[in-house]
Amino acid sequence: MNLSKRAFLYVIRKRGKSLLLILIFFIIASLVLCGLASLEAERNKSRELRGTTGAGFTIKAKERWGNSENDGSGNFSNVAETKPLSKKMIEKIMSIDGIKAYNANFPTVLAFYDEDGTPYRNDYNDVDPDSSDYPLNLFQGNSCTNTEYAAWFLNRKIALTEGRHITKSDQNTIIISDKLAKRLGLKLGDKISAVINPQEDDPYVTLTIVGLFEVLADEEDPKNSLDSMTLNDLYGGYSYNWFTDMKSMEALNKNYSDGKDSLEESCNLTDFYVNDPKNLERIMQAVQDIKGIDWDDYELIANDEVYERAGDSMSKISSLIRTLMIIIVAISMCIVTLLLTLWVRSRMHETGILLAAGITKISILLQYILEIMLLALCSIPLAYVCSRGIAGGIGRMLGETGVIVTTQHLALVCSFGIPLLIAAVLLSSIPMMRLSPKEILTKTN
Repeated sequence: MNLSKRAFLYVIRKRGKSLLLILIFFIIASLVLCGLASLEAERNKSRELRGTTGAGFTIKAKERWGNSENDGSGNFSNVAETKPLSKKMIEKIMSIDGIKAYNANFPTVLAFYDEDGTPYRNDYNDVDPDSSDYPLNLFQGNSCTNTEYAAWFLNRKIALTEGRHITKSDQNTIIISDKLAKRLGLKLGDKISAVINPQEDDPYVTLTIVGLFEVLADEEDPKNSLDSMTLNDLYGGYSYNWFTDMKSMEALNKNYSDGKDSLEESCNLTDFYVNDPKNLERIMQAVQDIKGIDWDDYELIANDEVYERAGDSMSKISSLIRTLMIIIVAISMCIVTLLLTLWVRSRMHETGILLAAGITKISILLQYILEIMLLALCSIPLAYVCSRGIAGGIGRMLGETGVIVTTQHLALVCSFGIPLLIAAVLLSSIPMMRLSPKEILTKTN
């Protein structure tokens, strides 16, 4: 009788033991397949997260104080000098692989009026208008090339709730907070008249509200104090700030342009957005290696707060799944090896007869391996079919839609599982293989 026939007949004859091993193999394969599907779903979610967290970096021109300016009356004041980022610098930085977009920021203070010329009061400091010479309709904010990539939006300190973001092609547009809109009695589509200095011959520009944002940051927390993107907190916190387009600011800034054709040439703060936060460190190093940029004049600041928080959580989940899978496989291997060892011991009489019939130990060992392969052939495909439904249920329970068992997962289980089963057979057969034919025959008596 040949080896294949002996293996098949033994599996059929020992139905109880065969069904037990099929059940064990089925449970192990199902658990591993569901684990692989869950791990794949976490990786896909992490990959998607990396593309939407808005991680990037900011380049800020350093302020150098100490220069004096005469105001015409004999009084001198300190002036901060900076070297704004040039268009050529921005083009060099954008040429680096992995950088998706940028947003130039130009912070300033504007006086706001309604369409009838009535000032909109900034009530942040709750100053009595009758007891103060200080203008009460001043609001600070930023002109941007693309607000979608502004640091506050990327870091989830604020989030757009209505309307849309401002882009480079926009003109006469503004975004304000929902709280400020409520205080001023404004809504999406309303107009605000703005000017830099109403006491000078500065131009007025009418801005249409195209978006409203909500403040997500805890403004009472010191770590969320207004950062270098703003001038100071004199005019209010996040909810008192605004965003407008560069073209509008160029019109407002007409008397202060210093002959520059584009306001972007005067920006001391520019945010850059990367495709994948995993590459942020490499990209920032590549930026620092650009020739022609004197980094004594600029600061390079990473903006990956959201990704770090979310990525850490995702990493822990993935590590937990991998750890559980390793534990499951390790325990399963121990159980299978133990069962096979008991199985081999119970077959000493059969082994002795086969040896007496002239069948070699290697042939007997190959029979054992073939028997296990037949049982695996029954259990693993069945586990694949059942685990597809189980994985879907796990995904729905966890609120995940991407937990799907695929043929790639099945191939992975087979490519690793079959060698492990063969190793278990070999390990469990060591005691039998170490005995001589005579000792085996003696033990069967």
